[in-house]
Amino acid sequence: MRGRWAGWAVWGLLPLVVAAVESPYELDAGRLDYTNGLLVASGGVTGRFDRAWVRAERMEANPELGDLWLEGDVFFERDGLVWSGDRLRYNYQTEVGSFGPVRMAYEEARVVADRVERQGEDSFVLRGASMTTCRLERPHYSFYAPVAQMDGQRRFRARHVRVRVGGVPVLYLPILKGDLSQSGLGIEAGYRGSVGAFVKLGLGGYEGEGLQARSRLHLYSKRGVGVEQSLAWRRDDSVWELDGFYLQDQRRYERYDALEERGEIDASRFRGRLLGDERFSDRSYLMSSWTVLSDRYVVEEFFRDEFRRMAQPETRSSLVMAGEQGAVELYASQRLNDFYGNTDRLEAAWDGYRQRLWGGPFFYEGRSSLAYLEQRAEEGSLADENEAFRVLSDHGVYVPVRWGALAVVPRAEFGWAHYSQTALGDADERMRWALGAEASVQARRVLSSGRGWYGEGLRHVVRPYVDYQVADYSWGSERLIGFDVADELDDQHRVRVGLNQLLQTRREGGTRRLAEIDLYTHYLVDEVGATNSFDRVFGDARLSLTDRLRLDGLAVLDANEGRVPLMISRARYGGERLGFSVEHFWREGAQSLYSGRLDLFPKERYSAEAYVRVEEETGDVESASITLFAERCCMRFGLGYRLSRNDEHTVRFSVNLAALAR
Repeated sequence: MRGRWAGWAVWGLLPLVVAAVESPYELDAGRLDYTNGLLVASGGVTGRFDRAWVRAERMEANPELGDLWLEGDVFFERDGLVWSGDRLRYNYQTEVGSFGPVRMAYEEARVVADRVERQGEDSFVLRGASMTTCRLERPHYSFYAPVAQMDGQRRFRARHVRVRVGGVPVLYLPILKGDLSQSGLGIEAGYRGSVGAFVKLGLGGYEGEGLQARSRLHLYSKRGVGVEQSLAWRRDDSVWELDGFYLQDQRRYERYDALEERGEIDASRFRGRLLGDERFSDRSYLMSSWTVLSDRYVVEEFFRDEFRRMAQPETRSSLVMAGEQGAVELYASQRLNDFYGNTDRLEAAWDGYRQRLWGGPFFYEGRSSLAYLEQRAEEGSLADENEAFRVLSDHGVYVPVRWGALAVVPRAEFGWAHYSQTALGDADERMRWALGAEASVQARRVLSSGRGWYGEGLRHVVRPYVDYQVADYSWGSERLIGFDVADELDDQHRVRVGLNQLLQTRREGGTRRLAEIDLYTHYLVDEVGATNSFDRVFGDARLSLTDRLRLDGLAVLDANEGRVPLMISRARYGGERLGFSVEHFWREGAQSLYSGRLDLFPKERYSAEAYVRVEEETGDVESASITLFAERCCMRFGLGYRLSRNDEHTVRFSVNLAALAR
């Protein structure tokens, strides 16, 4: 027991000591002495104080004053935070203390300091501090600060920081704030024809209570110096992000130099964004996305990856408040960039969910909205710009009935709309009534009860259906201003005929869809402008061969003319060591585009990413890229090549901290 019984005897006689050290659950030492009010422990002292573990070769404690001295191979751990050093002086009553030279570890981060002082509850001052995620005795890189402050949540703040690579200072940062478990630091370098040699340097950031900040410096040999700054407020139920980018462009016509393009591009290039997601409850939320740009080309030139995902940024907000019987939405969209066209909209809408009326066989569903709409054409465009107030109110009653396997849902609908302005210039009202009934038969058959490559058991569900639709409007849509699809609807009299087939299996204890195919067309009974009895044939297919491999497709067949106007197909696989997707987009007479993406060993030491998009008709490669990654100790290196439209080539090199890169 190495003096444990003697230790407990001393603690039993010294209640003040117990209070001073916050009632340790355990104290162990080779020797314990108590002389003149001073407790001395030596010979491998270990103690546990609530959530804190302490270990040292020698300890002295003054119960009356609350002072504690630890010497020799000192170890201190609390809530995942580890300190080690040669000396520790601490007062448990005032929570003020001083460490000698120490080493600290938290997850992947390592800190070495000449001296550490505790100035209050969870507040530390580090002097001569060096921080890194490298585990070597002589790290590949480190951040050195003469003085740094840190709290119990691992948030730190330092001034006059020197970034060292291989012990050699390579960068000076006036201030650095952040979290030891996060970084924001990294470098990407390369060359692209229109911007020249470039470097994008992450300068770290700040981590506060719910607040995050990140800074990035853009250096372009042809274009100049740009600054990117982002702020994020995060809570359990909300995320708000504000970011901005600015560059004084030295050669702004390097890529776009046509006369109309020159008139749009100014030397001051910028982007500002506000993105928000606020969750008030499981059913109520606010989502916002607002972007202002200096010109339509700034995102494509300086944020290629974002441009590939969304060529025209969104400017909208949506507030949804939902209940048991319906939901209210307040929606706003406002054009912020004159070089884009947009339909500005301020709308309040109510959606009534389908619900039973008075406990009887009838069900009701409805939607009403009040909107101010304004068409905004691109700057310089001769397109008409119109505005109007519009009120829509649509209501439907349904009576679902079932006779065995046959399900029938008759319906009756009524709608009313008011427009403050039409294409003829006057205000007007438009009425609509519609009748219809959908009939379907659903049959099931178990094809297999055994286990196969697809899962456990296999069930086939087939559902043929017929939907009769007739609608009549008081006057035609040609008198309306076409703000959206609601203004394009007209009289119809048709029958939709379709067949839905479903294959189901069980995987991991739950029912999974193995395959689903839906085929349908319309028999046109009496519709204005129809020249054939049958409309096009529409097909939609989804296959989940495994939980990782999925295939889906959409096709439109014009059987009357023997052509395929539209076809989209896609295959996706997502595994631990391999991921890929292949897509084909076909639009008759316009485009046949193939695209593919490949991810190799994404979580391994060596990994690769590749992307290609090819136009089949011309054989042109619209864009392609390949990036190779390698991790060496604490660093993650990336080397990539990208071919963009107009045959522009880019070579990129990036360096990030491996522990924090993903």
